[in-house]
Amino acid sequence: MSFLTPEKPVQVEEPAAEIASGARLVPRITIQAFCENSQTAQLVESAMHDRRMSKVALTTHNGGIDGAVETYKSNPTPNLIVVETSLSPEEIPVSLERLAEVCDASTRVIVLGHVNDVLLYRELIRSGISEYIVLPASSAEIVTAITELYAAEG
Repeated sequence: MSFLTPEKPVQVEEPAAEIASGARLVPRITIQAFCENSQTAQLVESAMHDRRMSKVALTTHNGGIDGAVETYKSNPTPNLIVVETSLSPEEIPVSLERLAEVCDASTRVIVLGHVNDVLLYRELIRSGISEYIVLPASSAEIVTAITELYAAEG
């Protein structure tokens, strides 16, 4: 017997199959992202390459929270809105309140912010924001946040 023909077949693919079967797909939803920086838009778009996001329809826009508010004054809201903001921790809740006024009650919101502030995070979660992610972040962090948001529904 040589090293080229092992006695037992090597089961290299089995762990990958376990990982694949354990992965949760995000359901068929629409996501609209409103970014202030082109790097953030690229980050959100790169999250779409993750296989868990295969059923998701994503569009990205410029304008952050203000852009989202203007858009939803006259358009229906998607299942999930992702907004980037560089506002100060004091200004973010006020700005998000304006967004809430033009959103459907069932719409979920993930905020991508530039301030790592636990008090801000707690306030946003209490006010109904689904998640607050501090930038810079990875596309995997964004996918995980979206996956966990919809995991209970699957």
